[in-house]
Amino acid sequence: MKILMLEDNKLDAKLIKEELTEHKFDFISECVETEKDFIAAIHDFKPDIILSDYALPQFTGFEALEIAKKLIPDIPFIIVTGSLSEEMAVDSIKRGAWDYILKENLLRLTPAIENALKLKIEKDKNKLAEQALKESEIRYKELFDNISSGVAVYDVIDDGKDFIFKDFNKAAERLGNDKRDDLIGKSIFEMRPEVEKFGLIDVFRKVWKTGKPAYHPITFYQDEKIHSWYENFVYKLQTKEIVAVFNDITERKQAEEQIKRDLKEKEIMLKEIHHRVKNNLQIMSSLLSLQASKINDERISMILNESKSRIQSMSIVHEMMYQNQDFARIDMKYYINKLIASLTLLYYQNAEQIKIIDKCKNVQIDLNRAIPCGMIINELVSNAIKHAFPDKRKGEIDIRLEEKSGKVHLSVRDDGIALPPGFKSSEVDTLGMAIISDLTEQLDGILKVVQGDGFKEFNVVFPF
Repeated sequence: MKILMLEDNKLDAKLIKEELTEHKFDFISECVETEKDFIAAIHDFKPDIILSDYALPQFTGFEALEIAKKLIPDIPFIIVTGSLSEEMAVDSIKRGAWDYILKENLLRLTPAIENALKLKIEKDKNKLAEQALKESEIRYKELFDNISSGVAVYDVIDDGKDFIFKDFNKAAERLGNDKRDDLIGKSIFEMRPEVEKFGLIDVFRKVWKTGKPAYHPITFYQDEKIHSWYENFVYKLQTKEIVAVFNDITERKQAEEQIKRDLKEKEIMLKEIHHRVKNNLQIMSSLLSLQASKINDERISMILNESKSRIQSMSIVHEMMYQNQDFARIDMKYYINKLIASLTLLYYQNAEQIKIIDKCKNVQIDLNRAIPCGMIINELVSNAIKHAFPDKRKGEIDIRLEEKSGKVHLSVRDDGIALPPGFKSSEVDTLGMAIISDLTEQLDGILKVVQGDGFKEFNVVFPF
């Protein structure tokens, strides 16, 4: 600890040092007598504490105190003197001395220095806290003034009966076309009588009572048409104030409305496209039916009907897309039901004694996968109807479709006649199996054929 002593009596200075040494103070000291030396020591010695006599030949303790207050106001200044009246002692404290000690009672010196150092630590802490608070206020003010959102702060009167403008930032002036000085200290009802009509006051009162933030949009009309949109976020502050943060979102809302209109137009256009594709496919299907009715060759007629069923499997998807609001995915259970109905009608002569059972789960598949999946089902069910139950044999065809672990599992199983010995789907040279193999590959899937006691099953697994 550096102690600067302003003392002209060397004996008194020695007694002070001995007192401090006796109480185990770890210190170094410098003793001066004149104003010039005192100022120089403040700059060069940089004391931690000043012990000053009151009366010196050409300099006084009070004069030294004024110099210290200007140069080092945070350093403790204690007057140590042999002649100080009670009035002068009180005056020294008023002038800024931290304490005073009579030389005849140096026992008070040690606790006085300790108390002064403790007080200095507290003052330093308070100073740092004040500086941090000041910096925080500056940051708050800069943020408050420069934020792009409008911010209005209100004092709450009579538990929510009225709200008085307390602060208003620059963005709020711009958005509200107001001047801050015209609003501060005035009631919101006086300056914004329309707030009750827009329900904002009810939001203020709710936030005030519950303490929970709230969002409240406001729409302004002009000539019965929407003129502008504003959004309000209302908060209750710990300082028992209400703050409203608001933005003009007119451009954003107009853009959203335009996007909605554009999407609606695209939806109409997509519906029209699917409708036309479905109609064209139906025309092709009708032409094939007409052509088949004119041909007496049963084999050619069957080929035409098979082509018709493939076209219909695609037509059903486009019909569903025309009817649906969701253009992204197809409800496969509904699709398979319609596909079964179409195949039953097409092959009614073969299917009278066959029961087709739908065991499909509700799986939504995108259009690019739904069409090839539907065509695979069409080929497998058609083949089963035509070939698995000869001579009006009765039987069942089970169709299963479900999603498991990111994969779509499709199976078509029947209890009709067995496949030829050594059957391999990759080696069968028929159009139906070629279509099934190609479509499975298109789906990045795997085709497996399982044949057991009294049944055969075609399984296709592909990514969901």
